[in-house]
Amino acid sequence: MKTSFYLKSCCLGLIILLTLWSVVQSNAQGTDTLATWELTGIQTSTPAWGASPLPAQFVSSAVTTSGWTRGSGVLLTAAGVATTGTPAGSAWGGNGWDAYTTAGAGNLDSTIARGDFVTIAFSVASGSTVSFTSIPAYNVRRSSSGPATGQWQYSIGAAGTFVNMGTPITWGTVTTGTGNPQSAIDLSTISDLQNLVGGTTVTFRIVNMGATSSGGTWYLNQLATAGRDVTFMGTAGTGGGGPSATLSLGSISATTFCAIGNATNMLTISYTSTGTLSSVVDLQLSDANGSFASPTTLSSASGPSGMFAAILPSGLVAGTGYLVRAVSGTVVSPPSAALTVVTVVPEATAFTATPSNGSVTLTW
Repeated sequence: MKTSFYLKSCCLGLIILLTLWSVVQSNAQGTDTLATWELTGIQTSTPAWGASPLPAQFVSSAVTTSGWTRGSGVLLTAAGVATTGTPAGSAWGGNGWDAYTTAGAGNLDSTIARGDFVTIAFSVASGSTVSFTSIPAYNVRRSSSGPATGQWQYSIGAAGTFVNMGTPITWGTVTTGTGNPQSAIDLSTISDLQNLVGGTTVTFRIVNMGATSSGGTWYLNQLATAGRDVTFMGTAGTGGGGPSATLSLGSISATTFCAIGNATNMLTISYTSTGTLSSVVDLQLSDANGSFASPTTLSSASGPSGMFAAILPSGLVAGTGYLVRAVSGTVVSPPSAALTVVTVVPEATAFTATPSNGSVTLTW
């Protein structure tokens, strides 16, 4: 009798422990999942090839996203004519990947110019701080004449410069519904994607190259196991909240700077904050591609608000994707608008002389 009671008690205790473990795992999964898409059974006939943007089945309260969106060149031939064809089921993508001439089959720039990519943009919710940690294993399906390789990229800010994530991926040769398994992508080592504050926009892009026909297809495909076909994992502030302080930048004094002959360039920009900052505020400059992996500190200030006055360092390379941001400890502002650095004198495009007043106008 005692033995029976003891066994029942042990079983009851085990059930309680398993239930609690399940609840903890469920909560952790919801906390760590920023957004996820289930592709099995999605509608691909109305509209044709499926919705664009394609909304997620789950989105964390720490971010917002409208969903996966096709680039302007997808579903169009190189001549701009709408493609035909029947989409695959339980997959999202399209055809019309037409940067496929012999000279440009694997050319990233020409493919981007054609609009042969898909994008997904996230905006960090007000009062939240978010770090992207990974894209778990996913699956890609393609036809034999579809894109052979693809390049993952990311950008920070609404007009940020895209930065490559690793090297181009060879998608694989399987053309059936089984698709081609793709390895998980580690985002935790990309410093630009960590500790993002409310209002920051992050855009991911897959640029597809190497198609040999406008009828060639490429899709994000369902996994062999149900659920979570495409997922972005990350961490958010405790309880979905955010940091106790935030930083914001004002308008920048100028967006184009001349670095010809090591000319001196003064940059001024204001900052404001909420909450209590734990340290001084640094103004950081990205590289020419908008990456803050190895930022340059231009100036420092203290107090809840103020003005930075900084001189751009000499030796900058030419580029149109420079960004600045304010940093105080772990609190980071959204980046500024893109800055352009010019290192050579551009050719004049117009020459105007006005008789009698002695003035000459050159236009670049």
